[in-house]
Amino acid sequence: MIQELFHAFVGLIIAILLTLRIYALYDCNKRILFVLSVLILIGISLAVTMDLMASSMKLSSLVPSARCHDVLNLKGAALTSVGWEAIFFYDILLLGMTLRKAHQVCGKHLEQFRGMSLFSVTVRDGTIYYA
Repeated sequence: MIQELFHAFVGLIIAILLTLRIYALYDCNKRILFVLSVLILIGISLAVTMDLMASSMKLSSLVPSARCHDVLNLKGAALTSVGWEAIFFYDILLLGMTLRKAHQVCGKHLEQFRGMSLFSVTVRDGTIYYA
């Protein structure tokens, strides 16, 4: 249980840092910060709800106990995965927003970025996290 909370806390910190990066890339647009913050809160509530539902399920006695891994039945594992899927889709959204902004910047300042690929611009802007 403590390990799950630690992973959730680390995921939240990463989501907040990436959200602040997007906020800065989009010229401190408060609407974008508000929408992304609401999405984080929805993801947190979804993850907590599903994790509580999964942890309340009883394991059958046929499943061997493991000391270093959580053992969940199929329904419990599916419920637990919802939180990780929310983080995944949020990261994909942030990656798409970063690529969009990098494409806009390359288009506006074409002479300055001549010879640089979109990949170079995104790495420069800090999207190396996704590699």
